[in-house]
Amino acid sequence: MNEIDDSNLAQCEFCGYIEDWDEIPTANDPWCSDGRVTVCPECNNGESFKDYEVKNYIIKIAKESGLWPSVTDTFPNEIQLFADLVAAIEREACARVCDLQAEKDGFEGYYAHCCAIAIRTRGLNEKD
Repeated sequence: MNEIDDSNLAQCEFCGYIEDWDEIPTANDPWCSDGRVTVCPECNNGESFKDYEVKNYIIKIAKESGLWPSVTDTFPNEIQLFADLVAAIEREACARVCDLQAEKDGFEGYYAHCCAIAIRTRGLNEKD
């Protein structure tokens, strides 16, 4: 089963903003051990990030959508598989839009073609 690679994602505990750990802005702080502090670009809170797990978020959404807790607690892997399949369908739909734009734009469509490849590759890079 393919799963979304959430190994390097972080989420702000205050506003829910999600970003790759490597992309989170930092600011100088002489009081921190390494002299830097992470800053959320959405709510401007410092040192508010924690590791983010997509699987937990998908289960949370399933519960909020009205699925019975007995279903979400008993079948978390099946819910994850369903979410992965929906994501794959959406990725392909987005890639097709890029393909159509690339065909329409001729030589100028190179960038749209690159976007389509990147979108499809994202699905291939998910960890097993």
